[in-house]
Amino acid sequence: MMKKTLLVAVSALMALSAQAKQPAGGLQYTYLQGQWSEVDFDGNDSNLANNDIDLDGLTAAASFKLNESFYLTGDHMRLSESGYRVERLALAGGFRMPLSRVLDINVGAGLVDYDVKNLANDDDSGIMMYARVRGLIEPDWEISAGFQYEDALIEDTAFTFSAGYHFHRQLSVGIATSNGDMDVTSLYLRFAF
Repeated sequence: MMKKTLLVAVSALMALSAQAKQPAGGLQYTYLQGQWSEVDFDGNDSNLANNDIDLDGLTAAASFKLNESFYLTGDHMRLSESGYRVERLALAGGFRMPLSRVLDINVGAGLVDYDVKNLANDDDSGIMMYARVRGLIEPDWEISAGFQYEDALIEDTAFTFSAGYHFHRQLSVGIATSNGDMDVTSLYLRFAF
């Protein structure tokens, strides 16, 4: 129900803002982001006590541009359902290689930590790495696609995709997905600085 309400709200905001468009002005790398996320474990990993569970909850992410080439990212998830809980903290550094004013290649690596309850045999920590292409389509739409690898909780390589709509340079909404043994779908609201 919450996802449907958020989707209707995002659609309504997009329709209302159609007459007040302002160009996004390039890709932003310093922002705060709030999300509603749903995680579906669909793999056959021996580390999980239950491989067929869906978790959801509010999550947060942030990115900070260090200079024209490097940035830091972090995210925190706290998801639960029916006595199961997964808390994830990830911190990473990224490198941005601009191909044009509106198209970048991003690569990065970092650390990830999972704190779980009733779902896995143990809490786990490990590394994460990613590579993606990120760009603007028209001044108002942003898309990103790539791959992400993690060796914590479930060793997983996932395809990632996101699409966002910029109301103006600082405010955007969108959807992000990660598809592997652990599927994640998030609706987000992003405020860029």
